[in-house]
Amino acid sequence: METLKFRWYGPYTVEEARTIKDAADYGLYAITRQWGEREFLRYIGMTYWQNFARRMRHHDYWLNETLGARVRVGYIELEEGKKVSEQKVSDAESLLIWCLEPPENTQNKWTYSGRELKVVHLGDRGPLPRSVDSSYWDD
Repeated sequence: METLKFRWYGPYTVEEARTIKDAADYGLYAITRQWGEREFLRYIGMTYWQNFARRMRHHDYWLNETLGARVRVGYIELEEGKKVSEQKVSDAESLLIWCLEPPENTQNKWTYSGRELKVVHLGDRGPLPRSVDSSYWDD
């Protein structure tokens, strides 16, 4: 089973997230909502071919209406000699959506067909669990 680690930063306001334009923008992002003292997961997304700021614009139709919205970004941390690929990031996104069922996600909620995978969250992960393992969710 492959393990992918993501280092999370944030939370950022939506306006702040729209300015994150790092050159190495491939990874995951989590849109959450602050409600009182608690933070709730609303959406998991990935970016590979565009930066986080550009991806935020894809959510304007609902994000601008979500009071207390926050964004966390997760950069993949690979072991020495390993390379990032779009498929690795996509599998991590799919696994998280399948396991955590964020209400704003519409795809990948009912099945996971990616590689055997463990996703570990480091840093400011907010409401995300420390890890998610595809074998845990097997029938």
